[in-house]
Amino acid sequence: MTAVSAPRARRCLLPALLLLGLAACGTPSSFDNPNLTLDAATPYPDLVPEGQILARADAPTRIAEQDDQALLARAARLKARAAALRATEVAG
Repeated sequence: MTAVSAPRARRCLLPALLLLGLAACGTPSSFDNPNLTLDAATPYPDLVPEGQILARADAPTRIAEQDDQALLARAARLKARAAALRATEVAG
């Protein structure tokens, strides 16, 4: 087994330190949620057989055909609201 040469080790050191520094700057996503309660007494979720999950996937959707117009109208209202918010000047 040969030892790693000094120039190669120096070349790898900077990227390794940069990656380590970037990893240290991040916040674990599980702690970003203020509603998350970490309790040891919380029960494990129930395991559901695969067949039940697949049966639900084949079930008809809950959105009916007549809901299309309501969804399109809501989307139009949201787009208009977004345009109005974009046009608003924020004083700071």
